[in-house]
Amino acid sequence: AREQAQTLARGGVYLAMALIQQDEPTVDWIGEAWATPQATSPTAGHQLTITVTDEERKLNINSANHEQLEQLTGSAELAQAIVDYVDPAADPAEDRPAETPPYFAKNGPVDVLEELTDLSPMDDELYRVLREHATAYTTANGPVNINTVMPEVLRAMGLSDSTIGLITAYRDGPDGTEEHGEDGVFEAAGVAIVEALGGVLNDDDRNLLISNAFGVSSRTFRVVSEATLERPRSRVRIDAVIQRGSSDGDVPKIMAWREG
Repeated sequence: AREQAQTLARGGVYLAMALIQQDEPTVDWIGEAWATPQATSPTAGHQLTITVTDEERKLNINSANHEQLEQLTGSAELAQAIVDYVDPAADPAEDRPAETPPYFAKNGPVDVLEELTDLSPMDDELYRVLREHATAYTTANGPVNINTVMPEVLRAMGLSDSTIGLITAYRDGPDGTEEHGEDGVFEAAGVAIVEALGGVLNDDDRNLLISNAFGVSSRTFRVVSEATLERPRSRVRIDAVIQRGSSDGDVPKIMAWREG
């Protein structure tokens, strides 16, 4: 039963990869086929649910600055600890060799967010916020997808609440957050974002929106595939990060895979 659930869950990941790869990569938004949760009927004796989210809606942990991290987590101490951990300039003051166990800053890029659980200010709630809004799998200093980015990340990047409200209202459309038939979709980055909003923006917000900080498409996605067998009872959950293949022939890549 465990092997059957495992096979079913793995198949769910590969199905999600196919949906991602079949999608046109020019624009990505939450109304597309890959963003619609997939589920089988539990009456067949098993249940498979597949959820895909855009990893490029998050802040890259390796290029985020102190101000962004403090805004995101609400902790100046943790923000500084993360900057010190990633900053390539080794500073002995960042290390705590006398602790048990001793702690030494990596002074290099974060490969997985779990590394940051060693930071002394970290607790379960702060780690939950980081995991939800930050990632190590996207390109450092790469654009965040304006079509999928969360309000908390927009705020951390420096946009005002009024502009964030314009962006979310445009994306939700008149049919609300649950329906997508009338959603607004940003088709191009740069000045086109500002033009689509049609509102009066302050200079700081406008300059940020037309910068290279934002894009309209994504290559990196998180897939959660969960399979459950009723009799005998067995459950397998896979959390994977997938990179879409490029139009010049690159195949999709599995960047992370956690199975349990």
